[in-house]
Amino acid sequence: RAGSAGRFPDPSYPASARAARQQGTVRLLVTVEASGIPSAVEVTTSSGSGALDNAARDTISRRWRWPSGSVRKFIIPVRFVLQ
Repeated sequence: RAGSAGRFPDPSYPASARAARQQGTVRLLVTVEASGIPSAVEVTTSSGSGALDNAARDTISRRWRWPSGSVRKFIIPVRFVLQ
């Protein structure tokens, strides 16, 4: 089935955070509906940067898709590291 594997693109590194040399890991509590679409994305542990936290939260809520199934909850760490 097309799309049954899910879609999980990496968030873009915010330009303001890159310029400020901000790095960190944000942990998010994500509630996924039976349709595979996230209905709630909450920061449980901040990266220390609002820009990084928002980039991770927005990408997951707008672009991530799980295979359909039951309602699920996940803790998802998103790590931002400057190369």
